[in-house]
Amino acid sequence: MQDAGGKSRRLQRILLPVVVFITTGLLDTMIKYVESSFIHPANHNQYLIVTFFIAFFGGFLGMIFQLASGKAKFQPKAILAGIAIGIPNYFSIWFLVKVLAAYKENSSVILPVNNMGIVLFSAIVAWLLFREKLSKLNWAGIALSIIAILLIALGAS
Repeated sequence: MQDAGGKSRRLQRILLPVVVFITTGLLDTMIKYVESSFIHPANHNQYLIVTFFIAFFGGFLGMIFQLASGKAKFQPKAILAGIAIGIPNYFSIWFLVKVLAAYKENSSVILPVNNMGIVLFSAIVAWLLFREKLSKLNWAGIALSIIAILLIALGAS
């Protein structure tokens, strides 16, 4: 007989990939819609700056709430980590919007290659820099993502 904690973990293992899949799809759809409907060369940077400021402000409010409620303790290194993550995130979206604008008809190629590239890059960085142990299943996923990127890229040309 399985305990309630085991059922909860099993449900999380099933739901997490589904939630990530759906939210990533919604995010990609939103980025493409905003890029094609609202962004033009004159407001490209303003849009991204406002978007990232809103994200910063939301995170800041969340941090203040957690500090005030005692659920978290202030750690200066967390601020540095947030900046270290935020800068590459900003430029990844900046470049993605630029590429989507330059190749308007190829978003069905650009978005999946971008997403798989991010996962592939993250896995390799974790393996190289943080000595992450990758299982055979992880390596199979890396190989499949490389093959998928190649097939999508070659099929687009």
